[in-house]
Amino acid sequence: MSPYRWAVAAFLTTVTLIALATSPASGVPNAMHAPAETGSLPLPALHAEYDAPQLVLYGDVPGPAEHAAILRRARALYGAEHVLDRLRVAPVLHPSWMSADYLPDLRAAVRASASLHDARLQIAGEVRSLAARATLVAQVDEFRARGLEVDAQIAVSSLASTR
Repeated sequence: MSPYRWAVAAFLTTVTLIALATSPASGVPNAMHAPAETGSLPLPALHAEYDAPQLVLYGDVPGPAEHAAILRRARALYGAEHVLDRLRVAPVLHPSWMSADYLPDLRAAVRASASLHDARLQIAGEVRSLAARATLVAQVDEFRARGLEVDAQIAVSSLASTR
């Protein structure tokens, strides 16, 4: 066999072996045909309901470390006696936006809710004054500057002052 034919045969054999090894039917796992993790696990979600002075946390977080960090921040902001933990550690993705850093401080509100899901923070609530609203808006703007999509519906309510 001439060197040229030998090189062509070796090349074709190599290409065939690679094709067989990377085909999904081969049973050999590879990165190309592995199930995408992003499609197999749901996104995490963090929800906070604040009704002064009580904060209730619920949703699914990716692991014990995130759970502990979120609780630590909530207890530091609201006081341990005012935080009710209903968070679950669940098999969910661990995106960079699922962080205790994005738990908003809702203490300027009389009542408010916050939801962090799919890199989007939604806050709705009532405050007693324009100054309290400005405090929440400034915090939300910081989150927006760090890459979160933010939807804040914060109303100044005369009813809030009677509570």
